[in-house]
Amino acid sequence: MSLVFMRSITCTLALVLSLASLSLAGMAHADEYTLPTYSRGEVQDEVKGMFGEVSENMALALNRVFENYGSPNAFIKGEENSGALLFGLTYGAGELNLKSGERHEIHWQGLSLGFDIGAENSQIFILIYNLSDINGLFQRFPGLAGKAFFIGGIGVTYLQSEDTVVAVMRSGVGIRGGINAGYLKFRREATILPF
Repeated sequence: MSLVFMRSITCTLALVLSLASLSLAGMAHADEYTLPTYSRGEVQDEVKGMFGEVSENMALALNRVFENYGSPNAFIKGEENSGALLFGLTYGAGELNLKSGERHEIHWQGLSLGFDIGAENSQIFILIYNLSDINGLFQRFPGLAGKAFFIGGIGVTYLQSEDTVVAVMRSGVGIRGGINAGYLKFRREATILPF
């Protein structure tokens, strides 16, 4: 057999094996998110419990998030304070809820930079997607506030780290406007440092 023919067979075999391993990795990746998910009705009940009767605007915001990402693995109910003058700081605390019934105290801090000014205190409801276990939440989630949308006083911002997506829904008092880039970092314990 010629050397060219042998190289051709070797390259073809290597390509087939590479594609097979990528396919298996993709199937393993699809099975990675084993935490059970919440239905739309369950999430609406939780939001109603936090914000009172679900307003039409909150229902519209929830529908949009569900259309974009489907059913979440977990959610956080909490409160957040933030302020900015070109650079901003955010501090929040709440309760992480998993479908299994587990509940965990959780804190988050954020740092942002951009054309942003103001201060606000917000009720927060965060939907969490593609979470394989709760340890995957304790990291930085970068985002651009320009990716947010607002429906009748309800602001929604999507942040993502690797495959895990958090949809942060805010409703609060205060005034804050502009555009910024920043992150939220989730922690088990509160800290003053936003890093």
